[in-house]
Amino acid sequence: MALVGLALRRKGGEVTVLSDQVVPVPAGRHRVSLGGVAARLQPGDELGVALFSTHPQYVWAPAAGAPVAGITGSNAYAVSGRLWLPLSADAAPR
Repeated sequence: MALVGLALRRKGGEVTVLSDQVVPVPAGRHRVSLGGVAARLQPGDELGVALFSTHPQYVWAPAAGAPVAGITGSNAYAVSGRLWLPLSADAAPR
């Protein structure tokens, strides 16, 4: 299981997951819909996909002693694919 989210790196900055949204993706070939996010992009920003083995959104269930969403074992992945993003121009008056 991998946790996948859309990430933004500001020019010269660190990577952040947009709107803190990640989705669990099991091993195998999948077409994945990521959570809806919004961000104002600036020149030099880079968008990408971030993969995680853990994330605060998916934490251990202390009562059951088992991880939520079945996140266990190895998280070694070979990843390839395409990303389609709907981008819109800011229509607000300046």
